[in-house]
Amino acid sequence: MTATAPPPQTTTGRTTRPDLPTGLRRPSAYATTLAAITAAALAGRLAALGALPLWRDEAFTAAVSRRSWGSMLDAVRHDSAPPLSYVLTHLASSVSTSPWVLRLPSALAGAAAVPLGAALARRAGGDRAGLCAAAVVAVMAPFVISARDARMYALGGTLVLAMALTLWRAVEQPTRGRLVAHAAVTAIALLTLYFTALAVLSLLAAAALALRPARRALQRTALATAAGALPLLAWLPAAVPQFQHATQPFWVKRTDFDSVLAIGAELFGAGGFLDSATPHRVVLTSLQIATVAALGLVATVTAALLVLRSDRRERSDAAYLALSGSGALALLVLISLHTPLLNSRYAGALWTPLLPLLGVGLARLRPSALALAPLGIALACTVGIIANTVRPDVPAIAAQLSAQAGPDDQIVLPGPADYLPLLVAADPALTPRIHIVQRDEVAWFWGTAAYPDGAVEPAVPDTGAVIWVVGDEGDRPPPLPQGFQPGTRSCADGVCLTRWSR
Repeated sequence: MTATAPPPQTTTGRTTRPDLPTGLRRPSAYATTLAAITAAALAGRLAALGALPLWRDEAFTAAVSRRSWGSMLDAVRHDSAPPLSYVLTHLASSVSTSPWVLRLPSALAGAAAVPLGAALARRAGGDRAGLCAAAVVAVMAPFVISARDARMYALGGTLVLAMALTLWRAVEQPTRGRLVAHAAVTAIALLTLYFTALAVLSLLAAAALALRPARRALQRTALATAAGALPLLAWLPAAVPQFQHATQPFWVKRTDFDSVLAIGAELFGAGGFLDSATPHRVVLTSLQIATVAALGLVATVTAALLVLRSDRRERSDAAYLALSGSGALALLVLISLHTPLLNSRYAGALWTPLLPLLGVGLARLRPSALALAPLGIALACTVGIIANTVRPDVPAIAAQLSAQAGPDDQIVLPGPADYLPLLVAADPALTPRIHIVQRDEVAWFWGTAAYPDGAVEPAVPDTGAVIWVVGDEGDRPPPLPQGFQPGTRSCADGVCLTRWSR
């Protein structure tokens, strides 16, 4: 006799097929909506990704990523970061050296933060909280902007979110798979950005204080975290030259009340303060203020509702997220009182566990449509900043030099600001003739680990009839050999090229 399949079952007016394989079941409304938000976030991060020229730190990434593996790692160990993000951009550079491709790893990492933030918020406040948190991560300016730069900060922030999730799961049920996952994420995070070590400490403390797991579960998770630190320990002996920078000047300003307040404003949605050259600066500044105010109000409402209307489990979940993000920031501030390191790029990678709490707060607003207002303001602010961002168009200057500079001409800069962007944009044949003219040693944080031999000269070489001077508008040219007079001058978004000849 031939067996027949059981008839469809009807439940609450809907026909279901209980015998249908799990892989063929229709995705839930939550999964579908989350996928749509993630796709939109990725599209926003990829849109016009290569439109802006590489800025100074990105130019360092581009310069070292074009080298051989050994030469790249040698430059990285003399700079200030672990190697993983450079490994990713090196792989990208094997496909293309265009800004779009160099920035692609950051864009993908930034989009990956959306489902991670959603997963954390969902644990603390349910499906609606998860979707609201996904929207927050998708539209907030600091996270969109960092995901459009060829640097390690977007990946670092995403990995801190991943560590928060894997650690939470590990202390709940310390199975081998969960412990291995947490150790792996920890290792990747530490090899991406040294500052994630502060997040590692903060997450362990937050889990112990807020989640109150069984002692054995916490011990096993701590051991998995320690195992995740081993790859970093293996890298540190190679990075000994980086430690020498600790006694040298750094570009971050000293930490005081004003700097802490400014960093807080940047993280809470402002996306960085705008200089006077930014188009529509007044409008954008108003949007920044509105974003900070709206999300600050949401944070306040979240805190009040969690204290007054939540059960013990919800409060402990929220406390874990709050302590994870704020604890890492507090550690950074304390360190910065001795050695100034408090900067929005570093802090922006550490505070990400606080974002799911904004999702919890938005989910509790009534009526529900109120959640759209702060998200809309944040989105308008982000779009406005990206659309009006202007950077020195060094590639345009490099193209002029490639077309006009003669074989004996010299190309000089009065300082290091535009040197690496020019180096990566110019024809490689020009590299030996591009010099920074400066008597003092160039500070290491200008990316000197990527400088070729002879990059810095105490005086302009008097070897040709024409000297091309590249610098920002308003820069004074370096002292030139006797008899040289200025000629044609052209500028491109703040960077200028002047031809000097006898």
